[in-house]
This record gives sequence, C-alpha cells and structure tokens, in this order.
Amino acid sequence: RQQRKLSRKKKGSHNWYKQLLKVQKLYRRIKNIKKDIKRKGILSILRTNPQFITIENLNIKGMMRNKRLANSFQQIGLGYIVEWLKIKCRDYGIELRQVDRFYPSSRICSDCGHTQPMPLNQRTYHCNHCGMMKDRDINASINLKQATDYTVIV
Repeated sequence: RQQRKLSRKKKGSHNWYKQLLKVQKLYRRIKNIKKDIKRKGILSILRTNPQFITIENLNIKGMMRNKRLANSFQQIGLGYIVEWLKIKCRDYGIELRQVDRFYPSSRICSDCGHTQPMPLNQRTYHCNHCGMMKDRDINASINLKQATDYTVIV
C-alpha cells in the first residue's frame, strides 16, 4: 500500500519524499525481520551442540536462473545463511562440512545404500531394494549426515 501511495505522488515533491521515507522504513523493517528469523534458526541449530554440521555446496547462481525458483531463493537468502553459519560455527567450535553439489543425497537409500533415480516431483522416497519409505528431505538429510566425502570449511 505504501509503495502504491508513493507511485501516486508527484516525483520530487515534499509529500513524495515523506512517503519515500515511509516505504524505506517499511522495507528496512521487513529486511530486519527476515535477518532475525535466519539468525535465530541458525542459533537454535547450534545450541543443540552438534559435533558437526553438513551442508551441500549448492549452485545458487544456477538456481537463480530458473524463473520459477528465482524469487523464492532470493527471499530465502541462502548465501547469507551459509555465511552466518560459517561465522557461528567458528565461534561455537563446531565443524562445518560441505558436500560436493553432485553428491546424490536424495537418490541414496539411507538404510541400505541403494541408489535409484528420484524425480523432483516425488516427495516420498521409496526404496525398491529394502522397502524403506521416508520423506525425501529427511532421507537426504540423513545421507548428508552419513556422508564420507566432504571438505571441512570451519
């Protein structure tokens, strides 16, 4: 609403500048709320005192080229999350591991190690080898925890 009010004002007028300040304050507030949520989320993970945290080396620039996903990835701010995670892992003395972006974390069965293709529209991982069924993201996170081929960042 504030942005629409600004667009109706005559550019350069006194009222336009007053409205511009309102819009800037609003955007600053939204930015600070998002930053606070990210920081509190990372701190809640770190306060569980894990031995290590494993993340994937994601191609964020490549993801930003996808017009359907670009806005979502920009809103999340993955780059900021990774940088803040590095800083806090250094402060807390927690090892931060990074797995290669081509590591098939979603395609490996976390129970038996069997690899099978996993299309993006399929949200449940069903292993044809051992019959295990788990949510795709939970299975991938277990595989990242069990990963042996990684680089230590912090």
